[in-house]
Amino acid sequence: LPFILFTFTGLFSTGLYLSETKTPAIISGETYQLRGRCEQILSPGKIVVSSPHLCTYLQVPDSTEITVGDSLAGLIRLYPLQTSHNRHDFNYDNYLQHQGIQAKGFPAGEIHKTGHSRDLYSVCHTIRNDLVAKLQRVIPDSTAYKLLAALCLGCREITSDTKELFQNTGTIHILAISGLHIGAIFAF
Repeated sequence: LPFILFTFTGLFSTGLYLSETKTPAIISGETYQLRGRCEQILSPGKIVVSSPHLCTYLQVPDSTEITVGDSLAGLIRLYPLQTSHNRHDFNYDNYLQHQGIQAKGFPAGEIHKTGHSRDLYSVCHTIRNDLVAKLQRVIPDSTAYKLLAALCLGCREITSDTKELFQNTGTIHILAISGLHIGAIFAF
C-alpha cells in the first residue's frame, strides 16, 4: 500500500509539473523573432499565434491576409500581460491570460507567411469564410447581411447602432452563439 501511494503521488506530481505552462522571460518592448502558427482570428487585425514556448496575442495591419493555420515569421515587439488583481474590474489582459495567451505583440517589421497547415479548426474556419462570402453575395443589404452572419455564423461585425438596438430591446442574448444554435443549424 505505501508503494502504491508513493508511486501514485509521484506520477501525479510529475504530471502536474509537466502540464504547467512555462512562460519564458519577456523583456517589455524588446524585439523578438516570431515563428509560429495562427491559431485563431479574434477580429480583423487581431490574431492568436502559438509557437513552441509562447502563445501571443498579435495585432497586425487589417490589410494583412492571414487565415487560421498559416505559419508566420517576422520580428515582433513583445509585451508581457499586465494582469489586475481586482476581481470587479474587467481587464483585457486578464481575459487574454484566461484564454491561455501569455504575451501581446506588435509587428516590428513585415510578417511573412511561411506555410499553411490544416487541422479541423482551420478547415471549419475556411468553410465559415466561404459561407460568409456567399451570404454577402446573396444579401446585398449590409445590415441584414451582418445580422445574419452574426446569428448563423458567429461573425462579430455588427454595427454599434444595431448592437445598441438589441440591448435597448432586451434581445441581445439572441446574438450569442450557443450549442443550441449550432445544433439547429447542423440539423437543418
